[in-house]
Amino acid sequence: MKNSINNFPDKIQNVSYAKYIKFRHLFILVFLITGCSSKSGPVSSSDTISQNLELILDVTKITGKTLKETEAILGKSETTEKVKGYPCERSNCIRAFFNDEKIEILFKENKASRITIHDIPDYTGNDKALQVLGLPASPPAFKNPSVVSRWKNIKGFKEISFFSDYALIQVTD
Repeated sequence: MKNSINNFPDKIQNVSYAKYIKFRHLFILVFLITGCSSKSGPVSSSDTISQNLELILDVTKITGKTLKETEAILGKSETTEKVKGYPCERSNCIRAFFNDEKIEILFKENKASRITIHDIPDYTGNDKALQVLGLPASPPAFKNPSVVSRWKNIKGFKEISFFSDYALIQVTD
């Protein structure tokens, strides 16, 4: 009898330790399940609009057009400026701004060759982002969500890149 009484505190300690181990494993399991099953960080706008993409600008109607033809589509440009330096070292270039300067178009040799659209939602995590430019959805060639998604050689466009708050559409070099 004396032996079982002396072992009583050890049994309590072993039971408490066993419960502690079970609780620790349960906590780790719950942490792993909840941590791995949902996205970390804030929900981006591209998550909430993945199915409801609205057209921002149909770039197929503008690329290769002259300034006058583009103004017939977008309205009169707010400002224009002559561009010297990259990418116009050897070309005659004009940059025109439309829609409160949210749309910037570089006309190289009198043709729309580069379009920048400012102040847009973050589409970097959305593989259907091309739809906001009037193009069919396709997976990007390169993707780093919240930083950049890039497509190459899509329907006559050299490169299309979506950054967190703007898009850059490159038609020619």
